[in-house]
Amino acid sequence: SKLRETGITVITLNQFGRFDVRLLRALRSTFFSFQPAIIHTHGIKANFFSRLATRGMNVPLVTTVHSALRYDYSSALA
Repeated sequence: SKLRETGITVITLNQFGRFDVRLLRALRSTFFSFQPAIIHTHGIKANFFSRLATRGMNVPLVTTVHSALRYDYSSALA
């Protein structure tokens, strides 16, 4: 990615399912070990889990919402 090319560390955690609670632990662990100055998330799932994972941390969380949740999945079980 262009960010990586400029030397900015980019961490992706996209190996978890839609409501995989292991993601919360992975995010919290990543945030504590990396100590980011800011966290920027994209999408409903990333925004939701990151908001929970940063509770009690003093780090700004910026979220970008690209769409409405009801339009993101074709069915409730997707």
